[in-house]
Order: sequence, then structure tokens, then C-alpha cells
Amino acid sequence: MKILLFSILPKDLNNIKGGVESATIGLLDGLKGSKNKVLVYSLSKTTNHIIAYSSNIRIEYHKANSFSLEYLFYGRKKIMRLIGEFKPDIIHIEGNGPYLNIFKKIKNIPIIITPHAIFTEELKYKKTLFSKIKFILKKCIERHLIKKFKNFIFISDYNKHFYSSLFNINEITHITIPNPVNASFYQNTTKKYNNILIYVGAINRRKNILSLLKALDVLYNKGFVFKLNVCGGFTEEDYKDEVMSFLNNNSISKNVIIHGFKSPSEVISLYNDSSLFVLPSLQETLPISICEALAVGCPVIATNVGGVNELVIHGRNGFIYEPKDMNELVMHLSNFQNGSYDYTAIANNAREFSIRFKPEVVAQKTIEFYKSILNE
Repeated sequence: MKILLFSILPKDLNNIKGGVESATIGLLDGLKGSKNKVLVYSLSKTTNHIIAYSSNIRIEYHKANSFSLEYLFYGRKKIMRLIGEFKPDIIHIEGNGPYLNIFKKIKNIPIIITPHAIFTEELKYKKTLFSKIKFILKKCIERHLIKKFKNFIFISDYNKHFYSSLFNINEITHITIPNPVNASFYQNTTKKYNNILIYVGAINRRKNILSLLKALDVLYNKGFVFKLNVCGGFTEEDYKDEVMSFLNNNSISKNVIIHGFKSPSEVISLYNDSSLFVLPSLQETLPISICEALAVGCPVIATNVGGVNELVIHGRNGFIYEPKDMNELVMHLSNFQNGSYDYTAIANNAREFSIRFKPEVVAQKTIEFYKSILNE
């Protein structure tokens, strides 16, 4: 089978920052060495570039000075030329942004969409006028374009439920397959509890890391001292000011390290040094950071939003709490610290649950879905 996969990837594949990028690389890892030939079509603002990812996978970066103009005008000609040369059996688009416009008139090749972002929900946490306008446009464009496609891979039941409000779910062909996790996250070492926490992801209002810092401050004043590794960077300046102001005015600042965005190997190293992953988000779809934490064998404490409760089985591989209930977050952290929870059992359950995210497992389910579409 010849697969044309569209995804926006960084040229430096060691600079993957999660989300769609991680999901794409995970899928490619699962397809490595298979009989399927894969061409990844990405865009770059610098130069045209080709990477031989494996013997059967090639990534092509096509220069685009303006991604918006590419989506509106130039991209369609490029993709048609690429299709003519590669002759794919199927096209798979990772994501659901304005770039769907490039593919909307392709009729003779099955197209599958894996939507990741839910712009309607993310819009709620944008504060600047520019960011609000940007996401309103994305939401409107998506609602117009998404209905032109008939084959979908949903990454969670939450994701599927949302899109069923945009079109009749019974009129499309679909399957639910979770995001894959980079194989290097699967560790054989047995984790032991320490007082070190880890947060992985962008730092912005939607991710709500300030609530975690406030909980750690409450715990500190009760005699529970935690260290926190923050693996990610700020994406909103006003929120950065709030977070840094809080840290500068509270005693926990000496126990919090903001590492910035790190390579997968560096993230894994930080996971290995930490015993609990905490995600205090106000909105999520299906966080790949949770999947990665479970793969490492790191129990998760996360808010009950989006598809999180499809990943965190309360009391088994971690705990979920309501976003505004900081007291519940404080309780779960203190229970780990004082030994009220069986850390080893929960860590083992986390690793066992994560098998479903292995690249080869996800890739096999994806290939089976491709074949079902082609055989219709």
C-alpha cells in the first residue's frame, strides 16, 4: 500500500513538541520496515528538504513563505503534482486546520482525517484579541471544510462525540484509535516513589499550571515538600507574567525548575527522575503527555476534562479530579507522599495500560482501517 501522509513537522525531528507532531512520529515508527510505502508531505518556511526516515518512509518538506497562502492557493497544485508522481492508494491527514482546503477537491483517492485540536474549546482560553480572532477563523474554516470529508480516525470518544455535533456521525466511516507513543518511552525499569513531580507540555492559560503551583504552595505550608520538573515553554506572555510573579513571591520557587521544551530523550530522562505526572488542564482532547507518562510507568494525576478519563482509570493507573477542586489535587498528592496509595501497584498498572499506545499496535489498527476503506 502507498500512503500519502500530511502533517506539519519540524525539520529537526529531535525538536518534537507533542500533540500532532508526536502522534505523526509515533505512527511512522509503527510503520517502519513494513511493506507499506509512506510519503510524508510537510511544509517549511525555510527550504525544500527531504529526509529518508526509514527504508519505506520519506518525509518531504515543501517551502512555503506563507502557510495561509499555501492553504488557500498554492498548496492544491503542489499536492496534485505530488499525487501524480507518488500515486498513493490512500491519503491520511493528521490534524484539522485550514490546510484541509488543499485536499477538498480530491475525489479519486480515499482521504482520512485524524482531527486533533478542538478550536471551539481552545478559543475559551484565549485572552488577546489577535489570538481570539485567529481561533474564531480556524473554527469557522474547519466547520466549513470538515463536512467535505467522509473518513475519520478519532483519537478519543470525546473527540468523536464533539464531531458528531458538526455532522451526522452515521453518514461517515470512522474508527477510534488513540495516539501512539514513541517506542523509546517504554521503559523496563521499576519506578520507585520520590517527591518529584513532572509536567510536560506548553505553558499557557488552558494548561492551567498556575493551579498546580498554588496546590504545591498549600502543601509546602503543610509540611509536604515536592519538587517539580516543568518540561515545556511559555506560549502566552501575559500568562508567563502571572506564573513568574507567583513563583517569585512564594517559597516553592526553589523547588520548581522550568526546563523549556526538550527532545524526547531529555523528556524521558526527566520522567525517569520523577515519580508522578500532573496535568491540571482546563481543556484537553486526548493528551499524548498522559500516554507517554503511562508508558514510562509514571502514575498520573489529571483534571477530568475532555478524553482524560479515557486514559486515567481513577484509583488504578492514577487519579482524576475536577479542574476547580484544588483541594482534591492537594489530597491526592499528600496521599502519595504519606504512603496512603500503593505506588508500585499504580505504576505497574500504568505501564500495563499503556500497551495500547505502542506504535506497532496503533499502526496495525490504522492499516486495517485503511484496508477497510479501500475495500468498500
